[in-house]
Amino acid sequence: MASFYNLFESSQRNAAGKDFWFKPSSDDEGSEIIQRGLEIRADRTDGNTFWDDFIGVFGQNTDEAAKLLGVPRDKVAKWPGKIRRLLDMVRQENESDEAKKKKATMLPTGKF
Repeated sequence: MASFYNLFESSQRNAAGKDFWFKPSSDDEGSEIIQRGLEIRADRTDGNTFWDDFIGVFGQNTDEAAKLLGVPRDKVAKWPGKIRRLLDMVRQENESDEAKKKKATMLPTGKF
């Protein structure tokens, strides 16, 4: 006889046995905060963004950043690469969104 716990446990798993209780991280996880960082300050004339400054501060002092935030040093050391990857992805999405907006613009033909 199945218990309530067995029923609950089986409802949390799919046919392949993957556990849905904890969702796996997706490739675009964090892209929203990357976009917000881009909106804080537009790219400067030298091409640097908020995220370039962030990487400069946290990427060069991983030990101190880890102490400040109370996270392991190895996690802080991974941030620059992850931020750069997400930054490229967000910029590509922004460019494709702008291209879609341009295509969606209706041009007047003079005929009604």
